[in-house]
Amino acid sequence: MTKNPRYFRAGEGLPKFDILTFHFVADPGAAISDLLAGTCDILDPSLRLDGQVGLLRSMAEQNQLQALFTTAPVMEELALGIQPASYDNGIDAGRDRVDFFGDVRVRQALALCLDRQQVVDSVLSGLSTVPNSYLPPEHPLYNPNVSTYSFDVAAADQLLEQAGWMDEDHDPSTPRQAWGVAGIPSGTPFEVNYVTTNAVQRQQVSTILTASLAQCGIKVNVQVLDANTLYAPGPDGVIFGRNFDLAEFAMGSTGIEPPCDWYTSSEVPNAANSWVGTNVSGTSNPAFEAACLASQQSLPDDPPHAARRTAYAQAQSIFAEDLPVIPLYWRVKTAATRADLCHFSLDPTAASSLWNIEAFDSGAGCQP
Repeated sequence: MTKNPRYFRAGEGLPKFDILTFHFVADPGAAISDLLAGTCDILDPSLRLDGQVGLLRSMAEQNQLQALFTTAPVMEELALGIQPASYDNGIDAGRDRVDFFGDVRVRQALALCLDRQQVVDSVLSGLSTVPNSYLPPEHPLYNPNVSTYSFDVAAADQLLEQAGWMDEDHDPSTPRQAWGVAGIPSGTPFEVNYVTTNAVQRQQVSTILTASLAQCGIKVNVQVLDANTLYAPGPDGVIFGRNFDLAEFAMGSTGIEPPCDWYTSSEVPNAANSWVGTNVSGTSNPAFEAACLASQQSLPDDPPHAARRTAYAQAQSIFAEDLPVIPLYWRVKTAATRADLCHFSLDPTAASSLWNIEAFDSGAGCQP
């Protein structure tokens, strides 16, 4: 692309460059090598740099490049197969997977068993946070008083035992077994499958979470799938066909309104809606849906905003108690530039990292 001499800000000396060339590189490692070699100037977030955070930070400390990070309004979550599609016509004990997640105590125990802070600290280099609801803390309608679940094996053990999942041999390396759990044969081991994509970051995350769940006596078998297989449409697809036990993926919104309707019954993928919907856990909570609807129907300019804020807060509280999914972390946008590039910045509210591209400059010409 070449400079437009009739650009309306040409009088300000913009754009700063004459020619813009886009390169499409599949391998992040090769792209970083190109940046260091001077054959490219910017690696934008469309390149999957998730697994290169530590390397980029180290290189930035040595002034080999600039590394840029910001959290995005995209939540990595662990969906629970609470109501698989096979349950829609009733649970067939001889055919269907046992109901591991129908008891809310089990879902809360899982949240306590997941060492999400270790994921943030080690995989994301402390650049993100563990969500407490589907809203980031910076949102003006965020409810800071929702239930939270820090990693706590002892607390999880109590909930699992209350729900009937017992550690009979007192050996956390073997899975717990169901004893007296309604609808589940006694002696059934707590063993589930965990599906996600083959992205480097997700493989790192699943390794940590599988190890922490094992401490609670929950055996997890990780299945790494390519994205086309994981996100294939229903009824045969894994996620949208609601054919999973645990599934890790991301949910994001470009709007400013809280996406509570992601977890409503109208969003459950099924045959009636051609398997299109975001509530892949298959849950239905009337109290949550009423609060969600009330929050969406309230007007932001109604003084003193009390009804609107109350409805949003209530929906978040119910979500945090009911846990249709377990929030893992806010995704991090990662970019890198040559060391002497200026005016490139990551704005979490911008749809593109090139939002101010006309100002990009490098070398001696860089001005504050």
